[in-house]
Formats: sequence, structure tokens, C-alpha cells
Amino acid sequence: MSLDFVSSYGPEAVNTALPLGGLGAGMVAFAHNGSLESVAVKHHPDMFNDPVLFASVHCKQHDYTRVIQGQVPYHKVLQSHGAMFSGAGSGRGNHFGLPCFSEKEYKAGFPFAELDLKDGNAPVTARITAWSPFIPGDTYNSSLPMGVLEYELTNTTDAEIDLVFAYHAEHFLAGHDTRSYGIASRIKNGFTLEAVPYNIDDKGGCDPSSGCCGPATDEDVARKKALHASFGVSLQGVDNSKIDCGWFRSGWFDKRVALWDLIKTGELQDRDSHGDREDAGGSVGTEFTLAPGASKKISVILSWYSPQFRMKHSHEELITTWYATEFRSVAAVNNYASDELDNLRTRTLNFANAIHKNDMPEAFRSAVTRNLSILKSPSLWRADDGRVWGWEGCHDDAGCCQGSCTHVYNYAQALAFLFPDLERGLREVELNESLEQNGFQHFRCDLPFTDCKTNPDENRSFGHAAADGQLGGIVRVYRDWRLSGENEWLRQQWPNIKRSLEYCIGAWDLERNGRLAEPHHNTYDIEFWGEDGLCSVIYAAALVAAIEMAEYLGESTEDWANILTGVRAVIKDELFDGWIRQKVHWKDLQADDPTAVSIGGERKDTPEASAVIEKEGPRYQYGDGVLIDAVLGCQTARIAGLTDIIDEDVERAHVDAIMEHNYKETLHEHACFQRPGYAIAEEGGTIMCSWPDGGRLTMPFPYSDEVWTGCEHQYAAHLVMLGRTDDALKVEEAVNGRYNGKVRNPFNEIECGHFYIRALASYGLVPAYSGAFYNAATQVMEFKPSVDGDFTSFFAIGSAWGHIGVRNGEPFLDLIEGELPIKEWKYEKQGALV
Repeated sequence: MSLDFVSSYGPEAVNTALPLGGLGAGMVAFAHNGSLESVAVKHHPDMFNDPVLFASVHCKQHDYTRVIQGQVPYHKVLQSHGAMFSGAGSGRGNHFGLPCFSEKEYKAGFPFAELDLKDGNAPVTARITAWSPFIPGDTYNSSLPMGVLEYELTNTTDAEIDLVFAYHAEHFLAGHDTRSYGIASRIKNGFTLEAVPYNIDDKGGCDPSSGCCGPATDEDVARKKALHASFGVSLQGVDNSKIDCGWFRSGWFDKRVALWDLIKTGELQDRDSHGDREDAGGSVGTEFTLAPGASKKISVILSWYSPQFRMKHSHEELITTWYATEFRSVAAVNNYASDELDNLRTRTLNFANAIHKNDMPEAFRSAVTRNLSILKSPSLWRADDGRVWGWEGCHDDAGCCQGSCTHVYNYAQALAFLFPDLERGLREVELNESLEQNGFQHFRCDLPFTDCKTNPDENRSFGHAAADGQLGGIVRVYRDWRLSGENEWLRQQWPNIKRSLEYCIGAWDLERNGRLAEPHHNTYDIEFWGEDGLCSVIYAAALVAAIEMAEYLGESTEDWANILTGVRAVIKDELFDGWIRQKVHWKDLQADDPTAVSIGGERKDTPEASAVIEKEGPRYQYGDGVLIDAVLGCQTARIAGLTDIIDEDVERAHVDAIMEHNYKETLHEHACFQRPGYAIAEEGGTIMCSWPDGGRLTMPFPYSDEVWTGCEHQYAAHLVMLGRTDDALKVEEAVNGRYNGKVRNPFNEIECGHFYIRALASYGLVPAYSGAFYNAATQVMEFKPSVDGDFTSFFAIGSAWGHIGVRNGEPFLDLIEGELPIKEWKYEKQGALV
């Protein structure tokens, strides 16, 4: 099958790079010019790690040699990161000055990218196709630490030509900075580069290169083992190959100069490792003849293996990766990938065709598919028990905001539909390891996973229960139960679900009358004082979900139903006035010190700030503002198959107000003194909060003027659910306009970090557009499309995935993989239930 679904990125899109890798397994990014960047294979982000990894081709008849890449952009050469200084001219890599192809065309559509290269009247053209396995419901194969680069070389002359193809990798894992030796070893049709920590083979003696003398302790050995890492390169589709594990070694640039001298003359060396654990790199190559106009495809399998690592907030314990429980070495990963390559490619391509080739508007498809890259980024990590753990996003060389933060993961929808077993694992951590006996839920969890009820001194470093995250988790439990039909799973979680909900009521709604009056922590990294839209609507959604689950389990819900009535009344009668506002108050509460609120570790109790607090109340509220996610609870509940959370007229009015006041075709006149890099100047976007009636507070919540893609995506999905597809397109087209590859990487949406988890809200556009909500517990397909007439949309619930839609006026489900029993269709069109 062809890659006719990929979108073209022009030559000016120099910031485009598609992540390759596995779910929670690390990544390499395939850049717009065919180079590999942001290589992060040791379980921490490394956004500016562009090591010497490249393929080359040499044509003997024409004495023609090229690195099989396009020209590196100037900003990489001139701007260094971690180098001596940017004026050194070395850039972030060390092969950027080699001859490359002069013309390129980059196309991408997750999880594939395609790069066409040519070079004037050169004897050969090249096409690179990059991908890594991504198959809904198949968490095993989608979590492999690997990527594939397919090189197709074509003879453009009218005579036979002899070509030499090779792939080269400098030993980027080893060296003094990592305190490890470098070993190059042979594997089938390739090589591995292994970093072995100093002094790991024995616990005695002195190793001068380790920088210390004397016997090593058990702790020293364990620490060094955590530095162990391997990277593998092998060729697929070749009849013969030569493997060079014995690169020339010397000082300065000597090894690279010697490597190029071999490449440019078409020499392939077949050399073993030097044997002294000081290998500099590895190469693997092959020779072949091409007839006029003929082509040859060679697949390069990249694999990596870092079985254990240490992480901040891990209580200084070694953490074991999931894939280390399945594979014993990088060679084992490579062998498995080689054996299964054709099957993995076919199934991944089937998925790509299904999600890209349907009737969903292009702006929606782009938002959905681009952000699936987050699942392959270092923002996620998969534990040895198979469960996932995540950062909120990635700083340049470290994770950002640890612990699968409940109030950020509140927005994400992709895992729930594509890999629901992993999403249920998140619920299990929230409701077990992270839940205190009294129902207090730590909104961040540590690694390794430890039960805070049996280990009270563990997992306690964060000090907050987040109202939106904890209440939203109850809605997500309902969603995950509904999608899976795992009734016994629900029964097992139910005692802790009740405990969690009752804690929320007892902590923030002391009178049990529907008022979240006490200060409550939330996704804006502050406490809201008094009833607010965001948390109150999520509160209503959590009560609706809990009542539904309780009734299924045969338990009384009268008290919760009364509270729900109160929440709805507060929202409609007290908070709503054109849109849902916040009722800021801080007196006559159990909490009595609004000056104690801090942000980002900074607290400024100045006389002028105290005067404002005395007049306006606590810092960082929004009052009469139009908050972009004030009705998030309605949107996430709708995705879970729940309706009637609050009065629908109120819900619609607030959604209308966001479009009228927060959406901006251009931000040219919008002032943002906070973090303007998300959207700026002539770019469009939907801002977090506006005050159309005035009343902007002197110290509004810290992110109020910013633009977050995660909130834009959830808002767009909500618009679609309410029949406002045209407005949703405006919102998504503004996001796509910012992430077009020229300034920002379309496969890396940022918000306090790269690959920010909140942007996975974009997957909500899939169920919103199709209107398909499957209840596995009852095997009923509720189907209320957002469009009239015949259409096709992508559909997935784990291993059952394909297309859903209307054909000749009748609903259909065509599955490509898996089975989905449907006892009843509830198809609603044009207001009629069919």
C-alpha cells in the first residue's frame, strides 16, 4: 500500500521531526532533512541530542558520494546546545558539513514520514520512509524500543551503476561524561553499540578512568548498572553485508575524517571490535548493481536497550523498564523486529490508512494524528509491570512535572480508546497506590509505584489533592468501565471510588450542598477560592458518573443525587450570567489564610500585594472571566457517554462565549506578559481567559493570557459535539497554522514542556465527529453523528478498530482488526431515534 495519506511540508518547514519509538520506550526523531535528532533512548528527554547517525551512498562509475539526507538547516549549525559556545561553528552535531542531497520534499502522516531526495543530475535519487510500530490494542508491539528507516535508491542514468550503501553510528552512548566504556559488537547484518559503566565487571581494584580508587560497594555497582545502554543497527533486504566494529581511533576529528575517507571512496571495511572496550562506533554496508531506472530498498532497523535507570522522585531506587522484562538484550529486540518486520509494517500501515483516509475534516485529522506522537515521546514511560507513568511534558534534558498528573491527564483521550489497558492502569494507580485511607488522592505518583496506605512515608512529596483531577478521575473510571465492559474491574475499584468522592465532598463541599467553597487545587497550579465553573462542572460530572456506577452495583445514591441537584443549582442560579463565572470568597471558611497561596515556589507578601488581597481576595482567581475549560466536565462526560451534566442551555451559552471572546483570528493586539511562545503576534489562537465585562483582577491566575493547545483541542471537540463544526474548524485551523513546521514542530505541541500530555485531548475529535459511543457493558452502540448524510470516520476501542459511519442511510462498522459484539444500535439522526 502506498503512503498517499501523508501531508507535504515545504522546504521552509525546518522544524519538522516525527518521533519514532515505542509506547513509553524512548524515541529518536526523524527530521525534515532525514537526520535523526532528539535521540532519547535512556529514559530521559534529550531534545538537542543529534549524534552522528547517518546513511551514505557511493556510486563508483560517477565517483559520487552523498550522505542520504538533505542539507541541515543553518540554525542547527550556528546554534549550539551544551557545546563550548555557539560561535564555535560546530552546531549540535558533527556530520552536518558532509555533502548531502540538494533538493528534498518531506511528507508525514503519523506514524509514517517520507523524504524524497535528489541532487541535480546525480546518478541516483533516494527516498527514505520512516516509521515505527503503532497498532491499536496491541500494546506489546506498539511498545517496542525501535524504529525503521527504509532507503529506496533509484538509478537515474541509462546505464548500470554500482552502489555502496552503508549506515554509520558514532558511539554516542559511551564516554567520560557517561562514565562508561564503549563496545561495538556484531549482530546479524549489523552491529550494536554498548555502553558498559566503568568498574562494573568486578567490585575491587582501581580503575583510573573511573576517577576513583578502592573497592566498589553494592550500591556503586547498582548505580553503574543503571548507566548500561545499547543501540543497534541492522540491515534488512540485503544479500551480503560488511560490518565494521573497528573504527579508526585518535584525537580531535581524526576518527570522523578517517570514516569519510572510507565513505567517499566506496570502501566497506569488515573489522571486529578492538577488544579493549574503547570502540568509537560502527558501520554496516552492502554493495549492489542497479540497472537503468531500477530501484532497491534497504530497511535499517534501529533498536535500543536501557533496562534500568534512575529518576528524580524515584526514592533513589533503580527503575526497570517494561521491555527489559520481555527482551534480554538489544540483539534480542533487533531479532524480534527483523522477524516480525513485514507483519508490523502491514498492520501499522493499515492503521495509518484507517485514521488518515476518512471523511473527517483535514484540520481534525491533523490535530488527532500529529499528537499521537506524544505516546512515542519521553513524556511517557512504561513500568516493568506494564503500567504507564508519565511526565506532563519534557524539558530539554529532563522530565517536566512528574507523576501522571491527574489534572493534566484529565484532558487526554487517546490512550483510553487506542490502548485502554494502559489507561485503566492509570486509574488503578490513582485509586490504589495514590489514594490515602481517607480518600485523599495525591495528584502525582512516584516511581516505583508504592501504596501510600501501607507505605505512608512514600509518595508524599507533592502535598495536594487536585479537585479537578480527582473528580475528573471518577468520570474517567466510568468511561474506562463503559469502553471495556469489565464489570469485575469496576467492582474491585468501587470501594476506593466511593472513598475518593467522599473525600472531595468532605474537603471542599462541607455542607454537602453542591458548593465547592473551600479552596481547592487545580490545573492552574493554584487554589480556587469559592465556587468556580471548571471544578463545579467536573463535580457535577463526577456525581453523575458515580450515581450511574452505584446504581449498576445496586447501591443507594440518594445523598449524591441531592448534592448533584445542589451543584446544578449553584452553577445555573449563582455562577451563570451569560457564561459560567467564579464566585470568589474567602471569609467564613474553614481555610482562613488566602495570603498563604504561592505559585512556582515564589511568595511575595509585599504591602502592595497585601492591599490588593484585602480588596479583591486571594491571588490568582478569575472572577467574572470567560474560562476556556469551565465546561470541561460536560465535554469529558459526553465522551464517556454521559449527558445532562448541567442545564444544556447554560453549557451552550458558555461554549458560545468562549468563541465570541476568547477565540482570536490574530493575537496582534493581545497582550501576554506570561509565556507568549505558545501563540504570538499574527498567529491565531483561543486564549485561556477573557474579561469582556471588565473586572479583570489585579493578580489573575498565572496562565490566564496564554494559549494552550490541549484546551483548544478539548474545546474544539466540545464544539463538534454541540453541532458547531464550523467554529471547531476555526479553532483547529489556528492551531495547525502555528504548528506548520516552520517555527514549531507539528509533532511536538508544547505547554510547559515538549510533547505535552494535555494535547492528547485532540483525540476527542474522533468520537465527537463520529458520534459513536460504545457501551461494552451493555454491548449497545449509541450513534449520533455530527454530520448529515453518508460519511466515514475512524473508530477504535482497543484491538477492535476500523471505520464507522453511515452508508446509504444506514449505520455501519467495518473493523480492520478485532471483534466488537453489538446487540443494539441506537442511531439518532435529524432528531429522530432510529
